[in-house]
This record gives sequence, structure tokens and C-alpha cells, in this order.
Amino acid sequence: MCALFSSLFFGKKELWPGMTDVHTHLLPGVDDGFSSLDDSREMLAFLEERGVERIFLTPHIMADLTKNRAVSLKERFGAFRESCAQIHVDMRLAAEYMLDECFYERMEEGLLSYDGQHVLVEVSCLQAPGDLFEKLYDMQLNGYIPVMAHPERYGFWNINELLKLKEHGCKFQLNIFSLMGFYGPLSHKTAVSLLKNSHYDFVGSDIHSLNYRRSYNSLQLKKDQYGEVEKLVHGNDGLWR
Repeated sequence: MCALFSSLFFGKKELWPGMTDVHTHLLPGVDDGFSSLDDSREMLAFLEERGVERIFLTPHIMADLTKNRAVSLKERFGAFRESCAQIHVDMRLAAEYMLDECFYERMEEGLLSYDGQHVLVEVSCLQAPGDLFEKLYDMQLNGYIPVMAHPERYGFWNINELLKLKEHGCKFQLNIFSLMGFYGPLSHKTAVSLLKNSHYDFVGSDIHSLNYRRSYNSLQLKKDQYGEVEKLVHGNDGLWR
């Protein structure tokens, strides 16, 4: 296995050969992720060594990043992929959309999705927009399926409030490092609960820098989490078509 996470194992059984990562900020110089081409290439090579086969690059698209539009990101992605030709990891471009004041304009331009339907979205870590459910509904009217990035990180929502998102057609993407407390105790507790009750649909790393290599090397699953995470890994594969 060791697709995305070489040190992720249960006993001596390694997990997930050919992992598809659905949430990364590897595209250099476009958001708060990797800032240099060299660092992005180094991280990609690191992931290749651990068996990763497929990665979605999901740069932020939000009002604060005015240059991040679908057309320009496609150009940046094409150049980046060409520069990584010697690294044998398949890459595709999607995006992580903030559901903010510019979202409707971005949707009119056409959203960068995983598979033509599923689109990774997020809200501010401080509060959700007042028209959140309207935006989710309008996405679905336009043929998209919203995938809420790292729902465990939104501390202003309790579990029942999070599940209302599921009722409104949202799918959930787990940040795998939440299970080791990477984002704090509340995110960890929420992630464990959502995972235990099978509320997640996909799993990603949300890597932003070379520093994440330490998290890959120290991450392990608890016995009761193994089967649930394995299901999410298989769910990821369905987005690569």
C-alpha cells in the first residue's frame, strides 16, 4: 500500500496501495500552500516514494485571491505538470472553493471539479455565510455535488449542525491528519466521531508545505478506525474517472 501515507498501518498490514489524494495545495505560488516549484517537486517525489499514484491539486479560489480563476489556474497547472514529467504521479486539477461573495461569479465561469460533478468547497473557519444552504442548493441546480472540505475543522458547528449539511446534499472530506490532532483537540474529537459513524465520503491530506512530511511519518490509525478509513480510500478512487 502505502499509497498516500506510508506509515499509516494497522499492525503489520499496510494500507491503500495506489492512494488517490483528493485535497492538496501542491500547485506552487498560487495560495497559502507551496510557494516554490522546487518544494512542490520535492514533496511530489516524496509522495511517489511512498506509493502515491494519483493526486488532485486543489488550490484555493476565493475573493481574497483575485488572480485564482479557472483559466489562469489551468495554465499554471499545465506548466507545473510538464515540469514534473520525471515524477510518476498522475495529477489533475480541481479547486477548493470558498463559499463567499464571489462564488456565484466563479460558478458562472465553470467550476473546477473532480469528475465533472463533485466540487470541493469550504467556508470561513470563523463563521458560515448566511446564504450557505442557498449556495449549496444552487450548486446542485447547476449539476454539481458539493464536497465540504474538512468539516471537522469548523468549530462553530456541532455534530447535529454538521449533519444538516449532509441532509442538504453535501458530501464530507476528512483531513486525515485530523485523526492525530493536527488541528487541535476539538477537530480531532469531531473527526473521530464523524468517522466512527460513517459520515465521511472521501479522505485527503490537505498538504500545504514540506513540513507535512513529519505528519506522514508519524501517522497511525487506531484499530477501530482502519475499516472506515479504508472505505474512504476506495471512495476517492471513484472521483478519478
